[in-house]
Amino acid sequence: MTSMSALPTVGIVIPAYNEEDSIAKCLDACIDQTSPADEIIVVDNKSDDTTVKIVKLYQKKYPDAHIRLLYETDAQGIVPARDCGFNAATTDVVGRIDADSIVDETWVAAVRHIFKHKHVAAATGPVLYHDMPLQKAGFRVDEKIRSTLHRLAKDHRFLFGSNMAIRASAWHEIKELVNKDKADELHEDIDLALTMFENNLEIVYDPNMIAGM
Repeated sequence: MTSMSALPTVGIVIPAYNEEDSIAKCLDACIDQTSPADEIIVVDNKSDDTTVKIVKLYQKKYPDAHIRLLYETDAQGIVPARDCGFNAATTDVVGRIDADSIVDETWVAAVRHIFKHKHVAAATGPVLYHDMPLQKAGFRVDEKIRSTLHRLAKDHRFLFGSNMAIRASAWHEIKELVNKDKADELHEDIDLALTMFENNLEIVYDPNMIAGM
């Protein structure tokens, strides 16, 4: 029988580089949750547009949303921005999405439910492409492919960078083992998933953990 615990706290990390066209919609979705996130962390990675200004406006407009704005200025790229957010998070579980992701209104609730199970170290879910025709049909195909890939994989697991969550304790266990990818040549979500799999940390796929991109 799977062991369970109380509902975990959940944060959302959003790496951001020149995201003025998408960050507002992303934050709107993160705020409009049936189960509010405990914190929303935007990591600005040397943006030279109005990304930071928009995030600051949201901080003032939604003080109860617990939006934190961090700055990663030492290195450019998704890995250093992700690591900055993960390391600063204060919650039991840390979600990671892209700045153009639009999470479903039940996303945080789904993550809380998944991580009630103590064996779960990370989770990922399907993606809805919100700017393509035949959205529902495309989503069904995408979900079917992703769930099948996860079920059939025996020597690895998948995490999707635009829609993932990791237990904070698992992150701190493997954060020195992941590839820092200074040459920006790797898919950081694949590297993270492989590192977790190699260290016997369980990754699950849940169809209720839906994010649009």
